Amino acid sequence: MKDLSYFIYIIQHSVGVSPKWERDLVEKDEHLKTFKRWMIRKANCRCESSHSLYHNRLNYLKGWLR
Repeated sequence: MKDLSYFIYIIQHSVGVSPKWERDLVEKDEHLKTFKRWMIRKANCRCESSHSLYHNRLNYLKGWLR
C-alpha cells in the first residue's frame, strides 16, 4: 500500500498537483514550511537542495523512506 500511495504522489507531483494531505502536513510541520518557502524564493535559480530537503522530510513523515 505504501508503494502505491508513493507512486500516486509522484505522478501527482510531476503534473503539479498538491494533494490535501501534503498541504495539511506543510501547515503542521515547521520544517516543511521552511523548505517550501525556500523553494518558492529560489524558484528562479533552480536550487535543488531545498527540493531535496522538502522531499526527504515529506518521505520521512509519510514513512516512505527506503
